[in-house]
Amino acid sequence: GGGGGRGGALGREREEARGRDDVADRVAGRGELGEAMALFRHALAVREKELGRKHKGTLQSVNNLANVLHHQGQYAAAETLFRRAVAGCTEKLGATHQHTLHSTSGLATALSNQKGKPKQDEAARLFRRVLAAFEATLGADHDQTLATVGNLASLLGRQGEHAEALPLKRRVLAGREALLGAEHPATPVAVGNLANTLGHLSRSAEAEPDRKSTRLNSRQW
Repeated sequence: GGGGGRGGALGREREEARGRDDVADRVAGRGELGEAMALFRHALAVREKELGRKHKGTLQSVNNLANVLHHQGQYAAAETLFRRAVAGCTEKLGATHQHTLHSTSGLATALSNQKGKPKQDEAARLFRRVLAAFEATLGADHDQTLATVGNLASLLGRQGEHAEALPLKRRVLAGREALLGAEHPATPVAVGNLANTLGHLSRSAEAEPDRKSTRLNSRQW
């Protein structure tokens, strides 16, 4: 009798945790991140107690909380939780499972928003890993694949690697036009991103003769 009562209590807690996740998703969607974080933290605590730290449901809660922290600009805290989610999902589901890839993408984004070459370089490696897996499992033109191409291109642009970012941004624009059409709001964004990279490359090309001229003049002296 007592065991059944305990099981019933845990079952109610599980349903409550799932309900809090659903509410937290809606609250986060309205931009009320502080309230969403409290709900996700509670859901995580319940699932850790009931299911254990490595259960798939617990790892989903870890990922949810990491996402909210990231949206709040708490990138280092988000990184810690995303690493936990990636490690757990890789062990439970495999490296190319969609849950693992989404957590890996979240980790890469959290790293890309932090300063320091090691963080940025790791982010680029992770984006490339996710991109290869999405291409293999979802296809080259899938929306999630193109989003990852765009994330990698943006990171390369911030690192000053505009020549490397250029073909990626061309690919995003072509994919957006094919999938969504020219009138969709995402397509002009892709146009603007490509134009920005072309502008950087144009300015670099224009500056190059000046630099050569300066070097020649210095040798003449």
